[in-house]
Amino acid sequence: MNRLLAASPLVLFLVAACGGSPTPPPTTTPEPAPTVKEEPKPEPSASATPAASASAPAPEPAATAKKPTGSGRPQAIYNDVSEPQTVGFDGAVFRTSDGAELRIPGGALSEPRNVIFSLDKKAKGTTGVLGKVYQIHVQTPDTQYRMGEESASVTVNTAGDPFTIKLPLPQGRDSAGLAVETIAADPKTKRNKSTWTVVGQNKLETADTGNRGVFEVQVLPDGHVHLTSQAPSGG
Repeated sequence: MNRLLAASPLVLFLVAACGGSPTPPPTTTPEPAPTVKEEPKPEPSASATPAASASAPAPEPAATAKKPTGSGRPQAIYNDVSEPQTVGFDGAVFRTSDGAELRIPGGALSEPRNVIFSLDKKAKGTTGVLGKVYQIHVQTPDTQYRMGEESASVTVNTAGDPFTIKLPLPQGRDSAGLAVETIAADPKTKRNKSTWTVVGQNKLETADTGNRGVFEVQVLPDGHVHLTSQAPSGG
């Protein structure tokens, strides 16, 4: 009897423990994930700029206007002509058998001109004449020109590079002036009158066949030309 009573509390405890609702596990709040603080990135310094951008080429300056030089086609060459030849934008080269030469560069004429460059055996020239006398005649294509006919000069300014005149120098000389004739009507007599200007030599051209004085002029003469011992008097 005493054993039964003594065991009763134990039995009741086991029954209560087995038959009761299970005790829920304790709830725990999850800890938040640790945040990683990003360090600010340093700004690139001036020395870290790529070398290519630091040495970028400066913009090229605007191209300067160039003088016209013709179409690039080969220039016409005239030897010992006896009549004027039509010269256009491409220019031309006139030569005589004794070595004289007139060069009209491409782009020098803004419109066609009839041009002749030849030896004039009858002309006497002016003071200090050296060597032979040559004639240059320039006219518009619709004008008829007769050899030996004297008319007022109609000079032409170059629209590009200068005109070049090369004349044979007398033996023993390496320089001379170029006498250029301009013909104009005299206001009093109304007759054509010649005036002469002396141009300085630009350079000396040497060759086995003989030396030549080279003259570059901005105005194409319309009259006679020859070498002279006179000092230059103008452009």
